[in-house]
Amino acid sequence: MSAPSHGLSDLLAHIALEQRIVALEEENYRLQETVQIWVDDIMANAMKKEAKSESPAHTLKKQPSLKWAPYKGSRSPTKAEHESPSSSPHALEHHISVSNFSYYTTRQS
Repeated sequence: MSAPSHGLSDLLAHIALEQRIVALEEENYRLQETVQIWVDDIMANAMKKEAKSESPAHTLKKQPSLKWAPYKGSRSPTKAEHESPSSSPHALEHHISVSNFSYYTTRQS
């Protein structure tokens, strides 16, 4: 009677191996999903970094400094070519008050 029990233990061992294989296949599937999620995240982050490095703020290059052309003229660019005798209203008032002062001082003497 030892032969049939030997067959039973082989059958139980075979069932245990099959259950272990099924469990390992399920674990392998979950691990593959996890690795794929990580790979997708890494690729997405790499694409974001690449997009940021190609944005206009990162592609701007330093421009050469502005060089002003030398001024070629004997007169000032901001002054009129011919100045009038009374170029400002203040000068006119000053001129009047000085002339009035001389008028009064010469007349009273």
